[in-house]
Amino acid sequence: MENNEKVIFEENEISVTKSRYIVNDKTYVIRNISSVSVFKFIAHYSFTILWLLVGLLLTASETVRIYGIIIALSAIVVIFLKKNKYAVRITSNESKINSYISKDMAFVEKIVKALNEAVIQSK
Repeated sequence: MENNEKVIFEENEISVTKSRYIVNDKTYVIRNISSVSVFKFIAHYSFTILWLLVGLLLTASETVRIYGIIIALSAIVVIFLKKNKYAVRITSNESKINSYISKDMAFVEKIVKALNEAVIQSK
């Protein structure tokens, strides 16, 4: 990065300056970005609920009850561990790119705020 570039945001593998957005090993030119937003990937539970139901059904039979309990408990653990994911979505030349994905919504919002500031400063 050039020494005269003002760093707007820098944390972990993310860097935002007035002219560039660097995430991991990918660099985006700010002037080519038309909009920035947070995109939410909602965690789906349909398979996990089916897994839970199979486990509960297996508990009805004495011969496989222990397997049913194990399956049901593991499904419950997965339900509690699943979280939504959030992406930094940039729009550039009519294409949308999820440039960074995380379960930490607050961190993604900080990146989006910095990118919006960089886009405004580059105009």
